[in-house]
Amino acid sequence: MAINITAVRDGLTAAGYEVTVGAGVRGRKSRQDTMSIDISVDTSGRVRFSSSRVTEPPSVSAAARRGITVTRENRRVTTIIYTLAPEDDVLTIVREMERLERG
Repeated sequence: MAINITAVRDGLTAAGYEVTVGAGVRGRKSRQDTMSIDISVDTSGRVRFSSSRVTEPPSVSAAARRGITVTRENRRVTTIIYTLAPEDDVLTIVREMERLERG
């Protein structure tokens, strides 16, 4: 099944993603430095949703060498895989993936 690139682009844009179109469609959304979501949809309709979310405040320390700062973060990474069906509404699917990511 070939996807409708325009429909995918428009669905991701409506969901608030920064979108680029090439061989497929890619979308990215981030909130400050605490969360980012990347979605890619290839030309056959396979969707890969990947999020990275900070789970606790980062710890920052100075290293022995002057001017070097070390930041450590704990993150939760979530990946969701799906294949679009011809009747799927992209915006609805993306919203469902975002809901599933939040747990």
